[in-house]
Amino acid sequence: QLEKLAEIGIPVVIATTNSQNDDILADFFEERKILFYRGNEENVLRRYIDAAEKFNFDKIIRVCSDNPFIDIPFLKRLLNIAHENTEKDYISFSFQNKPTILSHFGIFAEYVTLNALKKVESYENRFYTEHVTYGIYSNPDAFNIMLIPLDNEIAKFNGIRLTVDDQKDYENTLAVHEIIQNEHIERFEDLAEIIISNQTLFERMKTQIERNTK
Repeated sequence: QLEKLAEIGIPVVIATTNSQNDDILADFFEERKILFYRGNEENVLRRYIDAAEKFNFDKIIRVCSDNPFIDIPFLKRLLNIAHENTEKDYISFSFQNKPTILSHFGIFAEYVTLNALKKVESYENRFYTEHVTYGIYSNPDAFNIMLIPLDNEIAKFNGIRLTVDDQKDYENTLAVHEIIQNEHIERFEDLAEIIISNQTLFERMKTQIERNTK
Protein backbone atom coordinates (compact mmCIF):
# COMPACT_ATOMS: atom_id res chain seq x y z
CA GLN A 1 0.00 0.00 0.00
CA LEU A 2 2.96 2.36 0.47
CA GLU A 3 3.42 2.63 -3.27
CA LYS A 4 -0.26 3.44 -3.79
CA LEU A 5 -0.20 6.11 -1.09
CA ALA A 6 2.97 7.66 -2.49
CA GLU A 7 1.37 7.89 -5.94
CA ILE A 8 -1.23 10.30 -4.55
CA GLY A 9 1.51 12.90 -4.16
CA ILE A 10 1.58 13.51 -0.42
CA PRO A 11 4.47 12.62 1.93
CA VAL A 12 4.12 9.23 3.58
CA VAL A 13 5.66 8.82 7.03
CA ILE A 14 5.53 5.64 9.13
CA ALA A 15 5.07 6.43 12.83
CA THR A 16 6.49 3.36 14.53
CA THR A 17 7.80 2.80 18.04
CA ASN A 18 11.18 3.10 19.70
CA SER A 19 10.82 -0.45 21.01
CA GLN A 20 13.67 -2.83 20.24
CA ASN A 21 11.04 -5.10 18.65
CA ASP A 22 10.64 -2.54 15.87
CA ASP A 23 14.35 -2.31 15.00
CA ILE A 24 13.75 -4.64 12.08
CA LEU A 25 11.08 -2.27 10.77
CA ALA A 26 13.39 0.72 11.07
CA ASP A 27 16.07 -1.16 9.13
CA PHE A 28 13.52 -2.04 6.46
CA PHE A 29 12.46 1.60 6.06
CA GLU A 30 16.03 2.88 5.99
CA GLU A 31 17.07 0.41 3.30
CA ARG A 32 14.16 1.50 1.11
CA LYS A 33 14.44 5.21 1.93
CA ILE A 34 10.94 5.30 3.43
CA LEU A 35 10.33 8.21 5.79
CA PHE A 36 9.63 7.13 9.35
CA TYR A 37 9.60 8.32 12.93
CA ARG A 38 10.20 6.29 16.07
CA GLY A 39 8.43 7.38 19.22
CA ASN A 40 6.61 6.40 22.38
CA GLU A 41 5.24 2.85 22.20
CA GLU A 42 2.38 3.33 24.67
CA ASN A 43 1.44 6.96 23.97
CA VAL A 44 0.41 6.78 20.33
CA LEU A 45 -1.07 10.29 20.41
CA ARG A 46 2.27 11.80 21.45
CA ARG A 47 4.00 9.72 18.76
CA TYR A 48 1.74 11.25 16.12
CA ILE A 49 2.33 14.76 17.42
CA ASP A 50 6.10 14.29 17.53
CA ALA A 51 6.17 12.77 14.04
CA ALA A 52 4.12 15.63 12.61
CA GLU A 53 6.34 18.23 14.25
CA LYS A 54 9.52 16.54 13.04
CA PHE A 55 8.33 16.66 9.42
CA ASN A 56 6.58 20.04 9.75
CA PHE A 57 3.08 18.71 9.09
CA ASP A 58 0.15 20.72 10.39
CA LYS A 59 -2.41 18.50 8.64
CA ILE A 60 -2.43 14.71 8.77
CA ILE A 61 -4.11 11.88 6.89
CA ARG A 62 -4.07 9.03 9.39
CA VAL A 63 -3.83 5.51 7.99
CA CYS A 64 -3.85 2.79 10.66
CA SER A 65 -1.53 -0.18 10.25
CA ASP A 66 -4.33 -2.58 11.19
CA ASN A 67 -6.20 -1.49 8.03
CA PRO A 68 -4.04 -3.00 5.25
CA PHE A 69 -6.61 -2.62 2.44
CA ILE A 70 -6.98 1.17 2.25
CA ASP A 71 -9.38 2.16 -0.52
CA ILE A 72 -7.48 4.65 -2.71
CA PRO A 73 -10.54 6.27 -4.37
CA PHE A 74 -12.09 6.93 -0.95
CA LEU A 75 -8.77 8.33 0.21
CA LYS A 76 -8.62 10.69 -2.74
CA ARG A 77 -12.18 11.82 -1.98
CA LEU A 78 -11.17 12.51 1.60
CA LEU A 79 -8.19 14.57 0.43
CA ASN A 80 -10.35 16.64 -1.93
CA ILE A 81 -12.89 17.31 0.81
CA ALA A 82 -10.11 18.31 3.21
CA HIS A 83 -8.68 20.75 0.64
CA GLU A 84 -12.10 22.40 0.36
CA ASN A 85 -12.73 22.54 4.12
CA THR A 86 -9.51 23.85 5.63
CA GLU A 87 -11.32 25.17 8.71
CA LYS A 88 -12.17 21.66 9.89
CA ASP A 89 -10.28 19.98 12.75
CA TYR A 90 -11.36 16.49 11.76
CA ILE A 91 -12.90 14.95 8.63
CA SER A 92 -13.99 11.37 8.16
CA PHE A 93 -16.49 9.26 6.31
CA SER A 94 -19.12 7.77 8.58
CA PHE A 95 -21.16 4.59 8.76
CA GLN A 96 -24.19 4.23 11.01
CA ASN A 97 -23.45 7.69 12.45
CA LYS A 98 -19.92 6.78 13.53
CA PRO A 99 -16.53 7.62 11.99
CA THR A 100 -15.48 4.76 9.72
CA ILE A 101 -12.28 4.32 11.74
CA LEU A 102 -14.57 2.64 14.28
CA SER A 103 -16.05 0.27 11.72
CA HIS A 104 -14.95 -3.24 10.81
CA PHE A 105 -14.41 -2.44 7.11
CA GLY A 106 -10.72 -1.60 7.57
CA ILE A 107 -10.43 0.45 4.37
CA PHE A 108 -10.68 4.07 5.53
CA ALA A 109 -8.31 6.85 6.54
CA GLU A 110 -9.18 10.03 8.48
CA TYR A 111 -8.07 13.66 8.34
CA VAL A 112 -6.98 15.58 11.43
CA THR A 113 -5.00 18.71 12.22
CA LEU A 114 -1.96 18.83 14.45
CA ASN A 115 -3.61 21.53 16.58
CA ALA A 116 -6.57 19.23 17.22
CA LEU A 117 -4.27 16.43 18.38
CA LYS A 118 -2.48 18.81 20.75
CA LYS A 119 -5.83 19.89 22.16
CA VAL A 120 -6.75 16.24 22.75
CA GLU A 121 -3.46 15.75 24.57
CA SER A 122 -4.30 18.63 26.92
CA TYR A 123 -7.28 16.61 28.21
CA GLU A 124 -4.82 14.21 29.86
CA ASN A 125 -7.07 11.23 29.25
CA ARG A 126 -5.10 8.00 29.06
CA PHE A 127 -7.63 6.37 26.74
CA TYR A 128 -7.08 9.17 24.24
CA THR A 129 -3.33 8.53 24.18
CA GLU A 130 -3.91 5.06 22.75
CA HIS A 131 -6.88 5.88 20.49
CA VAL A 132 -5.49 8.93 18.73
CA THR A 133 -8.60 10.64 17.38
CA TYR A 134 -11.19 9.31 19.82
CA GLY A 135 -10.89 12.42 21.94
CA ILE A 136 -12.02 14.49 18.96
CA TYR A 137 -15.19 12.75 17.79
CA SER A 138 -16.21 11.95 21.38
CA ASN A 139 -16.10 15.69 22.16
CA PRO A 140 -17.96 17.13 19.13
CA ASP A 141 -18.71 20.45 20.85
CA ALA A 142 -15.00 21.16 21.30
CA PHE A 143 -13.92 20.53 17.69
CA ASN A 144 -14.95 21.49 14.18
CA ILE A 145 -15.89 18.05 12.83
CA MET A 146 -17.15 16.95 9.43
CA LEU A 147 -18.58 13.46 8.85
CA ILE A 148 -19.61 12.28 5.38
CA PRO A 149 -22.21 9.46 5.52
CA LEU A 150 -21.51 6.40 3.37
CA ASP A 151 -24.38 4.17 4.48
CA ASN A 152 -26.02 4.07 1.05
CA GLU A 153 -22.73 3.20 -0.64
CA ILE A 154 -21.37 0.46 1.60
CA ALA A 155 -24.30 -0.94 3.64
CA LYS A 156 -24.58 -3.93 1.30
CA PHE A 157 -21.02 -4.88 2.24
CA ASN A 158 -21.63 -4.75 5.99
CA GLY A 159 -20.48 -8.36 6.36
CA ILE A 160 -16.97 -7.55 5.15
CA ARG A 161 -14.26 -7.25 7.79
CA LEU A 162 -10.78 -6.24 6.65
CA THR A 163 -9.46 -4.67 9.84
CA VAL A 164 -6.93 -6.79 11.75
CA ASP A 165 -7.39 -7.08 15.51
CA ASP A 166 -6.58 -10.71 16.23
CA GLN A 167 -5.17 -13.92 14.78
CA LYS A 168 -8.39 -14.87 13.01
CA ASP A 169 -8.49 -11.48 11.29
CA TYR A 170 -4.89 -11.96 10.23
CA GLU A 171 -5.67 -15.38 8.77
CA ASN A 172 -8.58 -13.88 6.82
CA THR A 173 -6.25 -11.16 5.53
CA LEU A 174 -3.81 -13.80 4.27
CA ALA A 175 -6.71 -15.56 2.57
CA VAL A 176 -7.69 -12.32 0.80
CA HIS A 177 -4.11 -11.85 -0.40
CA GLU A 178 -4.08 -15.42 -1.68
CA ILE A 179 -7.28 -14.85 -3.64
CA ILE A 180 -6.35 -11.56 -5.26
CA GLN A 181 -2.60 -12.29 -5.54
CA ASN A 182 -1.17 -9.80 -8.04
CA GLU A 183 -4.47 -8.31 -9.19
CA HIS A 184 -4.50 -4.51 -9.15
CA ILE A 185 -7.58 -3.74 -7.08
CA GLU A 186 -8.07 -0.24 -5.69
CA ARG A 187 -11.82 -0.06 -5.05
CA PHE A 188 -13.35 -1.62 -1.96
CA GLU A 189 -16.46 -2.49 -3.95
CA ASP A 190 -14.47 -4.68 -6.34
CA LEU A 191 -12.63 -6.42 -3.51
CA ALA A 192 -15.85 -6.88 -1.54
CA GLU A 193 -17.55 -8.62 -4.47
CA ILE A 194 -14.63 -11.07 -4.70
CA ILE A 195 -14.84 -11.80 -0.97
CA ILE A 196 -18.61 -12.29 -1.04
CA SER A 197 -18.20 -14.80 -3.86
CA ASN A 198 -15.98 -16.86 -1.53
CA GLN A 199 -18.68 -18.07 0.85
CA THR A 200 -16.32 -19.67 3.36
CA LEU A 201 -14.20 -16.55 3.76
CA PHE A 202 -17.26 -14.30 3.87
CA GLU A 203 -18.82 -16.37 6.66
CA ARG A 204 -15.55 -16.25 8.63
CA MET A 205 -15.55 -12.46 8.37
CA LYS A 206 -19.14 -12.21 9.56
CA THR A 207 -18.27 -14.42 12.53
CA GLN A 208 -15.36 -12.13 13.37
CA ILE A 209 -17.65 -9.11 13.24
CA GLU A 210 -19.97 -10.77 15.76
CA ARG A 211 -17.06 -11.71 18.03
CA ASN A 212 -15.60 -8.21 17.99
CA THR A 213 -18.80 -6.19 18.31
CA LYS A 214 -18.69 -4.25 21.58
